[in-house]
Amino acid sequence: QTLTLALTLTLTLTLTLALTLTLTLTLLLAKVVGLKQLTEDENRDPADVINVLQLIFDQFDLLVDTFKVQKVRKTVNEYYMTAAGLPDRELIGGEQERAKATAALAFGMVNIMDIINMELQQHNIHTDPPLQLQVGINTGTAIAGVIGHKRFQYDLCGDAVNTAARMCAKSAPGCITVSHATAEMLGADYETIYRGEHAVKGKGS
Repeated sequence: QTLTLALTLTLTLTLTLALTLTLTLTLLLAKVVGLKQLTEDENRDPADVINVLQLIFDQFDLLVDTFKVQKVRKTVNEYYMTAAGLPDRELIGGEQERAKATAALAFGMVNIMDIINMELQQHNIHTDPPLQLQVGINTGTAIAGVIGHKRFQYDLCGDAVNTAARMCAKSAPGCITVSHATAEMLGADYETIYRGEHAVKGKGS
């Protein structure tokens, strides 16, 4: 006697969540200078590359939790992005507080690179020159959404995000460049240096 049982179950689940933010976010984009060369070095032990990535982004994640901002995404090895004001708007209450928390995070990230470089040397992982961080920060409104069906994560888009990326590009290793909007939010709590007018792609000067 043969019993054949066929069961076909088709389940289609589509989840789309898009939230247009009317609150002001402070966005940080950081580039680990020297990391691209390390990951593209064919003579480098792949295990060393993974250990370097793990060490750097573990340290950044700890700082993000400390300053109560949201890690948004890590893009193509060398970039790290955060937003102050997500996911809970009340976690950092005011617009100025979000900018100040992000500035404090940026200083922490820049300075912790010294510790990361020392730890790499202790594990006989040498980079020449040492890894450094350059940071751009901007304050503005953005469109935020939860992307994905299996692994959900925040993603952001809009002019404020693009401006943060431009600030990072205009920055330099070991430096933090902020937009005029962010500088106004920081007020007298942080001393900033005016660098003059610069042409910024898509923004004029």
